[in-house]
Order: sequence, then C-alpha cells, then structure tokens
Amino acid sequence: MNIGLREAKLNFELKNNIGQEGKNSEVFIAHDKQFDADIVIKRIPKKDFASPNDYYREAKCLYASKHQNIVSVNYSCEDKDNIYIAMPHYSQGSLESIIRTRFLSVREILKYSIDFLSGLNHIHTKGLIHFDIKPTNILVSNSNEALVTDFGLAKFTNSQRIAEQNLFYDLHTAPECLVTNQFTIQVDIYQAGLTLYRLCNGSNVFKNQLTGIQNKKQLDQLILSGKFPNKDFFLPHIPQKLRTIIKKALELDPGNRYNNLIEMLNDLAKVNENLDWVFTPLKNEHQWSLNKDNKNYEIALINNNGSFSITAHKTMLDSGRRTRESNNFKNNLQLKIAETELKKILKSY
Repeated sequence: MNIGLREAKLNFELKNNIGQEGKNSEVFIAHDKQFDADIVIKRIPKKDFASPNDYYREAKCLYASKHQNIVSVNYSCEDKDNIYIAMPHYSQGSLESIIRTRFLSVREILKYSIDFLSGLNHIHTKGLIHFDIKPTNILVSNSNEALVTDFGLAKFTNSQRIAEQNLFYDLHTAPECLVTNQFTIQVDIYQAGLTLYRLCNGSNVFKNQLTGIQNKKQLDQLILSGKFPNKDFFLPHIPQKLRTIIKKALELDPGNRYNNLIEMLNDLAKVNENLDWVFTPLKNEHQWSLNKDNKNYEIALINNNGSFSITAHKTMLDSGRRTRESNNFKNNLQLKIAETELKKILKSY
C-alpha cells in the first residue's frame, strides 16, 4: 500500500468579507461543507509572498504556537492564486468589533488583556515576535477568552533574540521601527500597550487624534517624538495604576519598557480600582454608572449649548428611590474624577 503524498479536496463557500484593520490579506466568514459549519478563512494572494517556501509559514507559526489564548488553525490549503488558512469562527468577533459598539469596564479590560498577553508571552517563549498586535488581531472566543490571531508578520528570532521586519501597521508602529530593522519582543510590548490604550479609551481614540495629520511622514514624526498617541488622555475612570502600566509599555526607549510580558501581567494583576464603572457616551450627555451593594451610582456630564454641568445620583435598586449626591461626589462614589478632565470628554467622543 502506497502511503505517500496525497492531494485532498476541500470545499468551503466564502460568504461575508469581515475585513481587517491595516489589512495585507482578506478575511471571510465561510461555510465549510465537510464540517457543515461556519469557519473563518484568511485568503492571501501567492503574489504577496517572496518565495513559495513562505506559503504556509503563517499556518506553521499558528500550529507551533498552540495555547489556550492563541487561535487554533483548522487547516491550510491553496489554489492557483491564493493560500487559505482556516480557523474557528467566533460570533463575538474581535476586541475591535466589541469596542466599536460599547466601552469596556476596567474589569473587562483587565480580563481580556491578561488573556491575550498570556498567549503573546507564550509565543515569545517559542522565539517568535508577532509584530502586529492590535484589537482586530485579538478575537473573543465563545467562552469569552481573548485569543491572539494573525501571524502573517510573525518572525522567529535569532540566537540574540532579534528578528528583522519591514512591514508594520502605521498606527501601531513602535518608534524603533522607524530607525532600524532589527527588533526584540519590545515591539510586541509597545503594541500591547497601544492595544490596552485603545481598550481603555474606545475605538475612536486614534481617529480623533489624527485630525490635522496629512501624511505618514507627519505621523512618524509624532510617533518618534512621543506625541502620538496622547499618553495623557484617558477616560476619567481608568485607574492610575493601569495608566502607569500602559505608559511604561509605550516608553520611547525600548530599554525603559517592560523587560517581558510576565512583568506586565504581574502589574495588571494588582489593579483593583474602579473595576465595574461603565462609561456610556450619549448625544449631549455622557454617563458613568456603577451597580454596587443594591445601589446604582451615576455621574452625568451634560453639555447645555457649551455650558458644562456635572450631576451625581444614587438609586436604590430595591425601592427605585433616586437621590442626588452632594458635590463631593468623588468621595461619595469613590471615583477619582476631576471636573476639568471630564469637560474634555465631550470634545473627544
């Protein structure tokens, strides 16, 4: 019996193109006729590869990086023009798709961050640098775990733990990527910091800071000077400990960032303030709310034709009785919000 090389037929029907931020490929929801189930298919043109030897490099990286916080690969195949990578389909989509629809609580930010950083740390132990960490490349599984995906730019490091790369998503370019082509895991740590920054401040935070930037050269200058993103801008309920972690990950000098993700994970585990406040932006009013001890606390920032006011209320959940809190709401609600900081928010969202 000849048990040598065999070519097998795979059938899947491409359905919706679900896009990808800064994409260098196309990603689809597809129906796999063998599984009779929806999957995700990443389609990469063969012309984009330097050599046929690279066709299955990304699939191999995924397969070699098995971990509960790394997206698994079902299979990989090809046709005349393209390489296809098949992965599980998760209905919640990516972290980017979630933060486009709502803001995360600090508890959610910490949970998802610890998840994906655990997966990212795992690939670092395998000698890989991801080079493309961003909210679109972190999926949320059906069991609500954050999973790292898209290893299209991933590279193995050499004996000095250095890898070369010349492709980056513009908005997640680490400063050192603009001056050299030899990198360490500090690039991933910087991109992880940017990802946390976006989880804290919402989907539009970059777009709002890009006003007036006309080309990539201007953007690069802002990155090199440390002015993009604005590291002093955070929604008021984001705890100081979490802000400090993000700022350290975003240090201009890689030597001043975390040495590894274990250090960053340890610091994230110590964040214990404002965990369950929920931020909701409305047309002329933004709200922060918290359910605690049978009470709902609510802070509202209201814009009346350019005149700002701040109100604070407490509602008893069992009786529905609603009372106005005193002006000293920072102590009453145990939330460190500065009025001047709040008034900046309506101009940003």
